[in-house]
Amino acid sequence: MLFRSIASGFGDSGVSIKSVWQEGGETEAALIVVTHPASERSQRAALDSLKSIDEVIDIGSVIRVLGAAP
Repeated sequence: MLFRSIASGFGDSGVSIKSVWQEGGETEAALIVVTHPASERSQRAALDSLKSIDEVIDIGSVIRVLGAAP
């Protein structure tokens, strides 16, 4: 149910998820989410929606990579 909320936060903001990596157990986990290219505005909206999810404890870092893929 939590991942559905996270995915909806990205999708509702117009950001498409490319891949997700999870590390952790039943009570706490870390996620690394890689997205397809999206505008800065859409990315920020997605982050704001994640912050409103009660189960999301922290957004540790965001790295925005610009440029064309090889």
